Amino acid sequence: MNPMDLPEHTVRALQRIRPPGLDVDAEMRREAVHRLDTAAARMPDRLRIAALSLAIWLTTTTAPEATEAARVLLGRVVEIEDGA
Repeated sequence: MNPMDLPEHTVRALQRIRPPGLDVDAEMRREAVHRLDTAAARMPDRLRIAALSLAIWLTTTTAPEATEAARVLLGRVVEIEDGA
């Protein structure tokens, strides 16, 4: 996550609470994977396969696109948890 994309007070708060070595992008991707995995149980077969494939991609890459995908997914967390 680029600190320049965040409001200054958010950056300061993260700096105060962030343990040394914490990878915020990786944490965001892990949370998105958890949400996808939880929702996948209620999805139809094809959608479940797609969701789990996305989850695998999110956990096996550090590409900026994966972080952005995780950010979008977490922004739509209610729909994800409803299995949409």
